[in-house]
Amino acid sequence: MAIFPVVEPPPIPADKRLREHGDSPKTQRERDDVAELNRRISQEYRKEKVLSGRDAEELRAKCVRIAPVAQKV
Repeated sequence: MAIFPVVEPPPIPADKRLREHGDSPKTQRERDDVAELNRRISQEYRKEKVLSGRDAEELRAKCVRIAPVAQKV
Protein backbone atom coordinates (compact mmCIF):
# COMPACT_ATOMS: atom_id res chain seq x y z
CA MET A 1 0.00 0.00 0.00
CA ALA A 2 1.47 3.28 -1.10
CA ILE A 3 1.25 6.18 1.28
CA PHE A 4 0.51 9.51 -0.33
CA PRO A 5 1.03 12.81 1.41
CA VAL A 6 -2.14 14.37 2.71
CA VAL A 7 -2.86 17.64 0.98
CA GLU A 8 -5.32 19.98 2.59
CA PRO A 9 -7.89 21.12 0.04
CA PRO A 10 -8.41 24.82 -0.40
CA PRO A 11 -11.66 26.10 1.08
CA ILE A 12 -14.55 26.52 -1.32
CA PRO A 13 -15.51 30.18 -1.48
CA ALA A 14 -19.27 30.18 -0.96
CA ASP A 15 -20.05 32.97 -3.40
CA LYS A 16 -17.84 31.58 -6.18
CA ARG A 17 -19.07 28.02 -5.78
CA LEU A 18 -22.70 29.10 -5.84
CA ARG A 19 -22.18 31.34 -8.89
CA GLU A 20 -20.62 28.43 -10.80
CA HIS A 21 -23.81 26.42 -10.30
CA GLY A 22 -26.10 29.30 -11.22
CA ASP A 23 -27.35 29.85 -7.68
CA SER A 24 -26.75 32.78 -5.43
CA PRO A 25 -26.35 32.69 -1.68
CA LYS A 26 -29.79 33.31 -0.28
CA THR A 27 -28.87 34.14 3.27
CA GLN A 28 -25.92 34.92 5.44
CA ARG A 29 -26.67 31.65 7.24
CA GLU A 30 -26.03 29.65 4.03
CA ARG A 31 -22.67 31.37 3.60
CA ASP A 32 -21.89 30.70 7.26
CA ASP A 33 -22.86 27.03 6.86
CA VAL A 34 -20.49 26.64 3.90
CA ALA A 35 -17.71 28.35 5.86
CA GLU A 36 -18.33 26.05 8.86
CA LEU A 37 -18.25 22.92 6.68
CA ASN A 38 -15.01 24.10 5.05
CA ARG A 39 -13.52 24.66 8.50
CA ARG A 40 -14.52 21.16 9.61
CA ILE A 41 -13.08 19.56 6.46
CA SER A 42 -9.78 21.43 6.93
CA GLN A 43 -9.69 20.46 10.61
CA GLU A 44 -10.20 16.78 9.76
CA TYR A 45 -7.39 16.90 7.17
CA ARG A 46 -5.03 18.47 9.73
CA LYS A 47 -5.91 15.74 12.25
CA GLU A 48 -5.21 13.14 9.59
CA LYS A 49 -1.63 14.39 9.20
CA VAL A 50 -0.72 13.38 12.77
CA LEU A 51 -2.52 10.03 12.76
CA SER A 52 -1.54 6.87 11.01
CA GLY A 53 -3.06 3.75 9.54
CA ARG A 54 -6.62 2.94 10.52
CA ASP A 55 -7.27 6.27 12.28
CA ALA A 56 -6.34 8.18 9.12
CA GLU A 57 -8.60 5.98 6.98
CA GLU A 58 -11.55 6.62 9.30
CA LEU A 59 -10.99 10.39 9.18
CA ARG A 60 -10.64 10.29 5.40
CA ALA A 61 -14.00 8.51 5.21
CA LYS A 62 -15.55 11.23 7.40
CA CYS A 63 -14.20 13.93 5.10
CA VAL A 64 -15.64 12.15 2.09
CA ARG A 65 -19.03 12.18 3.81
CA ILE A 66 -18.75 15.85 4.82
CA ALA A 67 -17.50 17.22 1.47
CA PRO A 68 -20.64 16.46 -0.60
CA VAL A 69 -22.76 18.18 2.04
CA ALA A 70 -20.59 21.28 1.76
CA GLN A 71 -20.99 21.26 -2.01
CA LYS A 72 -24.79 21.04 -1.80
CA VAL A 73 -25.22 23.91 0.65
